[in-house]
Formats: sequence, structure tokens, C-alpha cells
Amino acid sequence: MSELRCEIPKPFKPLFDPNVREIIERSGRSSGKTTTNENAVALTALQGGNVWYTCANEGDIEKTIRASFASTIAAMGVERFFTYFASQKTYKCVTGGNVYFGGINGKTVEDTTRTKGFTPKNKRLDLAICDEANKANSPLHLDGFKTTADKFLTPTAKVVWAFNPHPNKTHWSHKYFADRIRGGGTELYSTYKDIAKLLKPATLAEIEKAKEIDPLFYRYWYLGECVNFSGMVYPQ
Repeated sequence: MSELRCEIPKPFKPLFDPNVREIIERSGRSSGKTTTNENAVALTALQGGNVWYTCANEGDIEKTIRASFASTIAAMGVERFFTYFASQKTYKCVTGGNVYFGGINGKTVEDTTRTKGFTPKNKRLDLAICDEANKANSPLHLDGFKTTADKFLTPTAKVVWAFNPHPNKTHWSHKYFADRIRGGGTELYSTYKDIAKLLKPATLAEIEKAKEIDPLFYRYWYLGECVNFSGMVYPQ
């Protein structure tokens, strides 16, 4: 597979460290987080492994993470090795590896059982990723995802939590991920600066413009800092 194309930014090296088991990824926008995670997803599947690639809301799968993954494997030059089965929300790789997509939030805020019935092929899971983890309805939804994943994780598997910090400093996600780091998780922090050479000039120009005219927004949106937006309206 000599044509394989992917570049791993330096901050993401723990994602490929065999000694790391849990990663907490905090970043700003345009930081390379999603693409690099998807590089890891594709590489795992190409090696015959199973991946559980989730996000908070089931409705976001097709328009966000599935579409993004399709773009990533195309950029890597390996899309021909993958076939997507929409009814199963699964990419199957010619190596036997599988990429399962799913949402962790239930139909109601109180429902924490959506991930309970998940079972990967051969009851083996080599990588589990929860993208936009801070958008889960509650910590219990994240715990539900992790509890199910733990049943199938191999001894060398990783669990990855990816998110952009919530602007509200009292939001439950700040304590939740801080506790996971204190419990032994590896913190991974990245910004656009880490992949500046990979970004389009227009993107960099837009970021520099935001830095000049709205430093507070710039710090939150592009540096992933938790800032006080009291009384302000900021883009979603």
C-alpha cells in the first residue's frame, strides 16, 4: 500500500503510541483533530481491526462524521479498500476490519441505553472514538459508551475523547474530562498552529482576521480556551 498518504502532526503522536490507552483531545477549530483521528481509524481497519466511531447525536452521523471519514480515506488514497453499508452504518474493509458509526445520546435526555446493545465483529474492538464528546446529554451517556466499549477492547486498544471546550466554565464536561486525565488519561491539546502548513491561505487569513478584530472569540474558537462569553453572541 505504497500509495498511502497521511501526515501525523506532532501533538497527535500519543494516538499512535502503543503504551497509551486513553486520550483526551482538547482543541480549537481547524486543528487537525478530526482528520488525524480518522487517519487512525482507517489505519486500524486496514490492519484488520474494528473501530467504533461515535458522536453525541445519531442524526449527525451521515452529515458529519461519516461524510468526513469518506473524505479522509479518499485523501489517503485508500477509499477503494472500503465499502459502506448504509443500513448498518458500517464501513467494511477488504482486510476484514470494520468501522462502526453510532450516536451515544438516547431519544430522550434521560435515555442512556443507546449504546448498550453494540457488539463488534468477533467481539473485538481495537479503537473507540467519541467525537464532539462535550455535546453528550450528560456524563452518564459518556459512561454508557465507555462501559460498552470496555467489554470488547483488546489489551492494546485505545479510547479517544475528542471535543472543543464548552464556553461555559460550569459545564459538566470540564470536570468530567479533567477527572479522566487525573485518572490516567493522556491529554492531547492542539490548535491550528500545529497544522498551519497544511491549511489553505484563505483559512489562515480568516483566523488572523478573527485574532485581530475579536481576540476573545479567537481564543475560544481557534485556541480551544474556555473564555467568558457572558452577554455575547458567538458563531455556532
